Amino acid sequence: LRIDARDGNVLRRFVVGELPGASPLLVNGLAWQLSRNGSLYRVDPERDEVRSVYRLPARSETPPLVTAAGILLVDEHGEAIIVEVQ
Repeated sequence: LRIDARDGNVLRRFVVGELPGASPLLVNGLAWQLSRNGSLYRVDPERDEVRSVYRLPARSETPPLVTAAGILLVDEHGEAIIVEVQ
């Protein structure tokens, strides 16, 4: 939800459609949300857009981390996956 801090009114509603798997990350004005089933969603609050951008090959065992190369995730086999977000 995007809520007006002055009066608490809901300005916009963003629905990913799945339970979160970690806290969202903010990168370059976009929010990135990992779901429990391994999908990574890009939320663009300026365009009212939610889009699945990457599906992990296996469940991520760590919360996503922002690095200089992109968003880093590590799957249940220890494989590192970097999603470029330029």
